[in-house]
Amino acid sequence: MTVNTKPYEELTYTDDFMFKRVMLRETICRRVLERILGKPVREIRFHETEKVMKDSPSSKGIRLDVYLQTDNTAYDIEMQTKPEPAIGRRSRYYQSSMDMDSLFAGKRYSELKDGVVIFICLTDPYNRKLARYTLRETCAEADDLDPKVGTVKIFLYAGGDTSQESHEMRQFLDYIHRGIVPEGDDLIRDIDETVRFERQDTRGKEDYRMYSIKAMDLMDEGMAKERAEIVFKFMQSQHVTFDKAADLLSIKEEDRDECRALIEKMKEKQPVGV
Repeated sequence: MTVNTKPYEELTYTDDFMFKRVMLRETICRRVLERILGKPVREIRFHETEKVMKDSPSSKGIRLDVYLQTDNTAYDIEMQTKPEPAIGRRSRYYQSSMDMDSLFAGKRYSELKDGVVIFICLTDPYNRKLARYTLRETCAEADDLDPKVGTVKIFLYAGGDTSQESHEMRQFLDYIHRGIVPEGDDLIRDIDETVRFERQDTRGKEDYRMYSIKAMDLMDEGMAKERAEIVFKFMQSQHVTFDKAADLLSIKEEDRDECRALIEKMKEKQPVGV
């Protein structure tokens, strides 16, 4: 299987690998967060890219683009380059994983950090042409009631209407959308200079090569699992053997051993009697 990978020298801030590379720089990461929130951010206590979250062996694992914590709040910043129909539920799952990470056994619920999940989107997540969608918990029966849940989800759309945004935020979104570096904006200049520096870094180029190989491996693995799930469901619905299902679904001979093994694992995980 082949995957079209953009040359390392052409990566921009919105490309997944480069975004994480740039946001590893704590000063840039903090200033980006401050610009999005429109307020100062206290000293960052923890800062990591590609933070892996998995609550249990059977739960769906996730890998957060940029994860950081201050004294009272945990933040996740994601670069979303493609449409995601379930982006709301995805943000909900990310938030729940962050909560599990920040509240250890024996702690009180009052010690749970506030959580902010931010998606920087290149496509409009809700098709309202807004530059910002801010979602909070509210009470339907009392608009003025703050339930004090402590969570916020922000979806930014780089091509949306920025008339309600600050001048600095408009410039940031314009950089995301069109790559324009305005004069006098130190943050965007630093981001762009870091991107240019990273493009020339031989270590970064080697990391990107390994990252691309890993991405292809994961894609192959994902396709194999998806293929096995389809075959298994067909076997169950049509009450046929694996070989019969594989024939009817035109599964290639070289893929059948792997597919059969994955289906056996699926059978083992099924509750007794199913």
